[in-house]
Parts: sequence; structure tokens; C-alpha cells
Amino acid sequence: MGSRGADEKQHHAIFDNDKNAMVHASTPATALVAYDASAELAGGANGSRVVKLSDFFLPPEMQRAHDARIETGEVMTRVIVPPLNAGAKAAYRKQTERDSYDWPICDVAVVLTMEGQTVQNASIVMGWVAPTLRRAVESERLLIGNRLTDGLARQAARAAVAGATPLAKNGYKVPVLETVVRRTILAAAAG
Repeated sequence: MGSRGADEKQHHAIFDNDKNAMVHASTPATALVAYDASAELAGGANGSRVVKLSDFFLPPEMQRAHDARIETGEVMTRVIVPPLNAGAKAAYRKQTERDSYDWPICDVAVVLTMEGQTVQNASIVMGWVAPTLRRAVESERLLIGNRLTDGLARQAARAAVAGATPLAKNGYKVPVLETVVRRTILAAAAG
């Protein structure tokens, strides 16, 4: 299926959709990557190993047998979530069309380390908008070292959707994602 033309759908990716417009479909992974979690894999040729989940999921254009960095014979034996830093606050939001059991339009996980109202560290991960989970790196950069205000959250949310390339039927996802990013940043800061 191509990402352009007759196969375009309303739920397809709005980022990195030039080769494959399917979205990464894992709601738990969004939060786990934001929390800097790792996976322990066992059963491979070299015994067990630990892989950061941010490096675990592979983009669809790679030629491979799996959509994750897992070798034949390996199984995931546990997920390791490191303890949060002092002052860390987090929030997760997803937007669906109707009910909580619907596939999300998008989901966002935010982990902030705060000192008072100032952001010391930020992790913003967006799901259901690209073939792999998407880190809002520019948004994180805008937040770090600054006092968190509604205006700064709006600026970070705009940065999160910069570079989106919606298809013919999913342009609605851009403002929805922008709103969800802003709300999730503010919810995380509120603790």
C-alpha cells in the first residue's frame, strides 16, 4: 500500500508518511518510551540483553522479519521502567473519535522534571501519528530551562506538529494532536 493516492485513510500517519502511512499502533509504548523504559530480551544467540524501547521499534521501510529490534528466538521477558527523578511529573492523554475503546486518533505521554515552575527535563512522545513513535524533540528543547506557562505549552505544541505532512483525508489530526500535546504538557506540570 502506498501512502499517497487511493489508499489514503483518515487514520494514517501525518509524519514520515512518504514510504508507509501506517501508524505505530501501541498505546502502552507511548508512555513507556516517555518514561525511558527498556525491554529485557532472552533466548537469542548471545543470551539475554536489554534494549531501550526508544530504540526497539523499527521504521517500516527497513527490510526485516520483525518490526522491532528482536532476533529470531528471542522473547521479551520484562519491561524495565527506571524510577522517576525527584520533581518528576507525568501525564498521558489520548484522543479517540467516540469511546475509550476506539483506536486513538493520537496519544501523547509527557514526563517533566520540574523545579518550582521551571522545566529541568522533558520527554514528550506522540503515538498513532507516524510509522514509529515520534519524540517531540524541539518541543522538549523549548520547555527545558523555562518557566512553564500556557503560552510556552502552546508554543511547544505548535513545534510538535511542525513538519506534519497530512494526507488528503487526515489533516484534522494536526490540530487535534497540537491540542492534545498542549493539554498533556499542562496536565503533567500540574502533577
